[in-house]
Amino acid sequence: MFGNLIKNNMQTFKIKTWKCDGCNYRTDRQPLPNTACPSCKEYYLIYETDINQRLTINVMDESTIDAELADPERVNWTDDEKAIYRAEREVDMEKALAAARLREDNS
Repeated sequence: MFGNLIKNNMQTFKIKTWKCDGCNYRTDRQPLPNTACPSCKEYYLIYETDINQRLTINVMDESTIDAELADPERVNWTDDEKAIYRAEREVDMEKALAAARLREDNS
C-alpha cells in the first residue's frame, strides 16, 4: 500500500533525451559532436523528437510526506521529530522539483 501511494503522488517531467538508433541507448547528456554511442560504438546519438520516448524524471509531491510519516518505522516519532522530518522533506522536494523543471523539455 505504501509503495502504491508514493507511486501515485508523483509529478513526471519529460527531459531532453539523445538516443542511438542502433542499440536504443538513451541519455540526458548532450553528446559532443561526432561522438559515437558509448554503448554500441557504431552509431551517433541523435536528439529524441518523440516526446513519448524521452526519459522522465519522477518527483514525489508534498502529499507523500504524510504517507512516509505513517510508515511503521516512524509511527512512534514525537511531534517535533515529525515536524523536523516534514521540513527537511519539503526542502528536498522543492530542490528536486526545481532541478526537474530546469531539465524539462516538452517541445
